[in-house]
Amino acid sequence: MLFFTLAFSSCNQVRLDNNEAEELIKKTLELPKSYSYCVGWGQNASMWGAASKLDALQNDGLITWQDEPNGWEERILYLEPTEKGKPFLIRKNGNEYTFKIHDIDFDQINGISIDKNSQTATVRFTLKSTNVTPIARSLSSGGFIKYSLDNLLNGELIFKKFDNGWQLQSDQNNTSNEIVNKLLK
Repeated sequence: MLFFTLAFSSCNQVRLDNNEAEELIKKTLELPKSYSYCVGWGQNASMWGAASKLDALQNDGLITWQDEPNGWEERILYLEPTEKGKPFLIRKNGNEYTFKIHDIDFDQINGISIDKNSQTATVRFTLKSTNVTPIARSLSSGGFIKYSLDNLLNGELIFKKFDNGWQLQSDQNNTSNEIVNKLLK
C-alpha cells in the first residue's frame, strides 16, 4: 500500500528544473536567432531617412555610398561595402543592402515559480546579444537600433504541464520571432 501511495504521489508532482527550463526557452524561442538590418531603399528600406543610416556606416568605415538623380524624383544608390564591412553583407537586392548585425541567445534562468494547482511554471530568464558586428555598433551609436547590445534582456514565459510535457501556455501563443521582438522593444 505504501509503495502505491509513493508511486501515485510522485506521478502528480509538478517539477521543472533549470536545465529543463533552459531547453524549453531555447526550443520555444528557437535560439540562437540571427538578426540583420536592411539599409538603402526599396521594399524593405525607406529612402526617407536612409542617408543618415548610410552616413553612420560610412563614417565608421563600413561602406562608401553616394546617390545620383535618375529622372524625375528617382535616385540611384551607389553603395559599396568596404573591406571592413564586406564580411557582414548578407545580400544585395537592387538598392537594398542587408547586413548581419548580431545574434540573440540564451543567457540564464533567473527563477522558476511553480503553481501546483494550475500545473503551470513561470520561468524568468535573460537573453543576450552575441556575435555583435561593427555594423550593429555603428547603427546603435547612431540611434537606429533602439535596444542595448550590451545589456541583458529580461523575459518571462509561462508553461503548462501536460501528460506529454511542458508547453507554452496558450494565451502567450505568439511565434518565437514575435516573443523575442517584444523583448527587444
